[in-house]
Amino acid sequence: MNNTYYFVRHAHSTYTPDEWTRPLSQKGLASLSQLKILENKPISAIYSSPYQRAIETIEPLALTFGLPIQLDKRLIERKLSSQSVSDQTFETTLKQLWQNPDSSLPGGESNLIAQNRALSFLQELEENILRLVVKKSPTGESTHYFFFMLK
Repeated sequence: MNNTYYFVRHAHSTYTPDEWTRPLSQKGLASLSQLKILENKPISAIYSSPYQRAIETIEPLALTFGLPIQLDKRLIERKLSSQSVSDQTFETTLKQLWQNPDSSLPGGESNLIAQNRALSFLQELEENILRLVVKKSPTGESTHYFFFMLK
């Protein structure tokens, strides 16, 4: 990889069952000032998942640079399952999924599939020879993808 990428996790959001239209909470909106750390970087493109909370998070930076937010579905969160996971088993279930990257819950997406989806996005950026990109992903998985690329 020859380019510099900044990975920004979406700010705190107010839970709603609809993944696509979940807005930022007041806490999330208040935290957007942390984006100022990127204002002195020579940013040439901004990408986001199409989730509302992701777009709302990166919008102030896009306005600062006068750049459009380019949406890409490959940046959406990994679908954990089509069924609910109980609070009692959530942590154990996640640990098992991380230990077995090719496994998934019913109706869900494995870590390996999610990684490959994100990697295809990054590879496409590299092929287009972008100089500097801010990539917005709504999950902590963006960090995982970043470290996966460095191994």
